Amino acid sequence: MKSRIVIIGSLVLTASVLLFGCSEASQSKLEEAKSSTRAAANNIQGAANSIAEAQRTDANAVQVAKDWSSFKNDMSQQIARNEDEIKDLRQKIAAADAKKRARLDGELDKLQARNNELKKKLEDENDQIKKKVGAEIEQDKQRQAAVQREFQHDADELGKALKNFATDDVK
Repeated sequence: MKSRIVIIGSLVLTASVLLFGCSEASQSKLEEAKSSTRAAANNIQGAANSIAEAQRTDANAVQVAKDWSSFKNDMSQQIARNEDEIKDLRQKIAAADAKKRARLDGELDKLQARNNELKKKLEDENDQIKKKVGAEIEQDKQRQAAVQREFQHDADELGKALKNFATDDVK
């Protein structure tokens, strides 16, 4: 925030020095420098906004990853508890008569299959989220690099315009 104020302030100061130090012959060049200054200030503001948006996006991605990690850990623990419960129930069923054991084993097999489905679903979703977060981070890096290139180009362009203006005015 302070750097934007300093940049804009220096641009305004430069423009005002050029305004009061110029003759009528260089008025068109002064107007050109003013418009370049305005355009550069707008580009600087746009770049600052883009960087702020990228930072917010990064913070959101980090929060999503933390939330997911916490949820995944909770669900993994629940699945492990379910597996332990299934093992305990299988041991208890072993003592039952054959007809009852067959019926209970069938029901327990269905429950174990559901638990395995949940485990696979959790792993698949985890893989998807990792891919998505990784892709978003890469997009943010690319967007930030583009903003930095554009900002540097605009700043260089403004510097050249001001240098050419000052050089042409002196001649």
